[in-house]
Amino acid sequence: MKSAEWVGQQLKVLPCLLHNQTFIAPTWAQHSTPSLVIQQYNLAFQNNIDFVGLRYGGSGDYHITSKLHQINNFGCNSSDFVGLEGEIAFIPSGSCTIFTKAFLAQGANASAVIIYNTAQGSLPGSRVLPSPWFEGDPLVTVPVFGVSFSVGNYLREISINNSWEVLLRSNTTIYTTPTQNLFCDTPGGDPNSTIILGAHLDSVEAGPGINDNGSGSATVLELAIQWFATGLTPKNRIRFAWWGAEEEGLLGSRNYLRYLEQHDQAEFNTIALGLNLDMVGSPNFIPMIGKYSSDPSVPTAARNGSNYITKLFMDHYASIEAQHEFIEMTAGSDHYAFIEKGIPAGRIHSGAAQKKDIPLKRKYGGLINAIADTCYHQSCDDLQNFSSEILDQIPVAMASVLQTLANLENLREKLREGAAIISTNAQDRITFKDKHEF
Repeated sequence: MKSAEWVGQQLKVLPCLLHNQTFIAPTWAQHSTPSLVIQQYNLAFQNNIDFVGLRYGGSGDYHITSKLHQINNFGCNSSDFVGLEGEIAFIPSGSCTIFTKAFLAQGANASAVIIYNTAQGSLPGSRVLPSPWFEGDPLVTVPVFGVSFSVGNYLREISINNSWEVLLRSNTTIYTTPTQNLFCDTPGGDPNSTIILGAHLDSVEAGPGINDNGSGSATVLELAIQWFATGLTPKNRIRFAWWGAEEEGLLGSRNYLRYLEQHDQAEFNTIALGLNLDMVGSPNFIPMIGKYSSDPSVPTAARNGSNYITKLFMDHYASIEAQHEFIEMTAGSDHYAFIEKGIPAGRIHSGAAQKKDIPLKRKYGGLINAIADTCYHQSCDDLQNFSSEILDQIPVAMASVLQTLANLENLREKLREGAAIISTNAQDRITFKDKHEF
């Protein structure tokens, strides 16, 4: 809320139409390090290596000693949890969301839930929330842990002997709180053809959020300031937006679009497209233009329009003779809230957990075999965690695309027509997947 108040103060000196939207978001806090111990051997597993306390899993100070109850199916139906009461539900990953598994286990009076990976890979990392979450939707109150593939195999073996007990400790809080989205509209421009350029204002609890997403939200503010400094009137209305609660599952952008769709359909219909800036100053940067992968569930107009926006970014990079890669727009940040609603979207991104290999090092410099932002979602995402080089590049690219879109005659017609995504060096460009689950 404080960051939104500060941005609002900066916007008051601009000739924009300032408004906001308040909504309710869940907040989760972990107050102490969780623990997981096999009582018979006093075998303690390592937090964040062998297991992790999942976000939005549990609310309270729990010291649980109980038997593991192996769920033989995937835990996606209430019938999977017969005879569970008082025990720790031990559930394989897959087939449905972690929230579904945990919520059904809670309904069967499980004392806690442990989700284990069924294949080699990182620890389970999803939020224990329905996606999307809106005010009034349920929350899980029992602790929910995720364990690695190897620990899962070990626990599965000992769960066969139902006399063995596990000690599980978790001290967390879940509560709901009001937060807001903030908007600054150009007074001019076609009100029936609105371009939304947004960035999220919130950060994760672990870090100050300078790159994620101070870099994006500050860029949107600077673009708004520079736009109004020109004195130009766009042909299409621009709505600069600062979203709340992105880190909790795109809650700000999703709440905004849902509210309009349900309560102000006329205003919802004015939205021509959404642009998004999230993490645009990564120290070990990889410039990535959002590219929409074909999905038959998304309306053709959204696919075509997203392709048109992608081509504008590509044209800008070609004009300055600069390299770029691609990133799929199937998840990851607030652009996805628009895609879900069938609205064209575009993004440009400097990287989060994408690893830089030797060919990428040759293109962009930086560190080999290191991710784009080694402080991603960590306490070191501070005032030293940015690259001025990429911060000089990405805002200019977005300004170029925004100016083109804002001044297009027949914007919606252009978006419907789409554009072929053709790259002269397509074989040299990587398309990264965004691994966020939203």
